[in-house]
Parts: sequence; C-alpha cells; structure tokens
Amino acid sequence: RKPLSGKLYLYDINNNIINDYRSISYVPQSSNLAGFSIFDMITFGNPYLLNYKSDKDIENKIRNTLEICCVLNNFITCLEEIHKPLGEGGSSLSGGQKQRILLARALLQNNHIFVLDEATSGLDQNLEQTVIENITDNLKSKILLCVTHRKQITKYFDKVLEISNE
Repeated sequence: RKPLSGKLYLYDINNNIINDYRSISYVPQSSNLAGFSIFDMITFGNPYLLNYKSDKDIENKIRNTLEICCVLNNFITCLEEIHKPLGEGGSSLSGGQKQRILLARALLQNNHIFVLDEATSGLDQNLEQTVIENITDNLKSKILLCVTHRKQITKYFDKVLEISNE
C-alpha cells in the first residue's frame, strides 16, 4: 500500500524508480495462508502458475522454487504432493513450513524487490541458513531486504545495517 504520509522512493536494480508497489514481495514473520493445499497457497493471486501441468517451464519454475525454499525434498517428496489437502490455511503445517510456503509464493511472483520481515524465524538455524543461502544465490538480479534478529544469516547479504539502542 502507498505510504500514509511522507515520501518513499524505491529503485530497482537498474536505479529506476518503482512506481508500482505491486512489484514488491513482502513476506512477514507470520501470515494467513489461503487454500487447502500447497498449490492453492503458492498460486494465490498468480494465475500464471495455474497451467503448470501443460507448461514445462512453469512446472520447472515451481519445482525449482519449492527446492530453493526447502519445501520439495523436505516436507513433500514429489511435486504431485502440492495438491494434497493440508487443512484450511495449512492447519496441519508447522510455523516453519508455512513460512517456507510464503517464501515460495513470494519468489514465484517474480517481483523486483523482496522484503523478508523475520520470514525465517520459525526455522531451525541450519535450515534457515540453507533457505537464505538458496534465496540469495537465486535472486542476484533482485533487491532483497531482510529484517532479522539472527546475526548469523547476515553473512549472506552484501550490505548489513545494524540498528541498536546503544
């Protein structure tokens, strides 16, 4: 949404002003997931993904993104499992699993800017580092802003701004 007051200027990787805030993916610490399956959750608001069974490029994009976010080969074993019912809003999923699905949904939107606001706080340290490393390796042409309390993942970012009360 647009700022309530003041001015905010956002620039893409080529230093062009971004006027469309829909080109920003925001992943909060926790969020409600819409749908009953992983497929419902990752395709929410993204009709481009709906025909993945008839388009190998889209299928590969979904597969790669789910691998990057440690969904595929972690808590699902094959792509067909994305249609398995998980309860309304993923009620059978852990908080960390939900976070990884939110990350996958954001990556599949293919926006210019990604804001991760404690988006991996529900993951154990090793899994968090794997996911962040995977994401930073695969988003080199994007702007990635990560808000975190865990200093150990800052090594994956080019620039780090530390805010403290001291």
